[in-house]
Amino acid sequence: MVGEMTYEHNGAGALDYLVCNYGQQRLHFRGPERSLTQPYAVFIGSTETYGKFVARPFPALVEDMIGLTSVNLGVTNAGVETFRSDPAVLEIARKAEYVVLQAMGPQFVSNGFYSVHPRRNDRFIRATAALRQLYPSLDFTQFHFVGHLLGQLKRGSRRNYEKVAAECRRAWLTSMVTLIRRIDRPTLVLWMPQTRADPLLNDRLLQPIQKRCVQVVEAPLSNDGSDDRTAGMVFAPMEAFAARDLPNPLMHAAIAQKVAQAARSNGLA
Repeated sequence: MVGEMTYEHNGAGALDYLVCNYGQQRLHFRGPERSLTQPYAVFIGSTETYGKFVARPFPALVEDMIGLTSVNLGVTNAGVETFRSDPAVLEIARKAEYVVLQAMGPQFVSNGFYSVHPRRNDRFIRATAALRQLYPSLDFTQFHFVGHLLGQLKRGSRRNYEKVAAECRRAWLTSMVTLIRRIDRPTLVLWMPQTRADPLLNDRLLQPIQKRCVQVVEAPLSNDGSDDRTAGMVFAPMEAFAARDLPNPLMHAAIAQKVAQAARSNGLA
């Protein structure tokens, strides 16, 4: 495939993510663009996999540990729907030695109550008649992001919110199983508890996934004993709040260790 290289600049001193494309699709991945003619592993996920605000995200560190080229297909603000039907992603993944698939939040999947943007799955598009019936007095035109929507639904009615949450989990499970089936390669599902993608995700929901992948790799994120959760990260002052919700370099190193260990123990590397 012929790639197109673009650049993402966030101001003086910011990281250059060497944003790239594979093929003609509209998704933008973390660069540099990698060759697909030699054996490689694929990493699919959201902002954490992309490695926002860190110089070397965990896919690059896994490559160092294992020696197999890592193709980072992380996309900022993505959910399962971003990748489920993308032909370029599926084509690249189907030729990989193995795939690491981040367990992204169930709230970022279109479902019986609302739809999300097809690429930026964190963006709320519209409410269905079912959701309007649950919340007849709510003005849905005020919402642009799923997180804002769910927060308001929870404050409005905890009982109705749980109905929405259950539907999100159902739709997510269907989407994850579909994506794993379409990839059709040995897949490690990476779950990073305590990320911003976690409000509706738990180990019980991941149990059916364990039967359809090689292993669910749990890599909890913590403050690694440091008072500064953003230590080693590169961001503009206005991005500090967002950076605190994402893994810093030490956390990326810990994630890489878990993924590399899982790959070796399952005979993938």
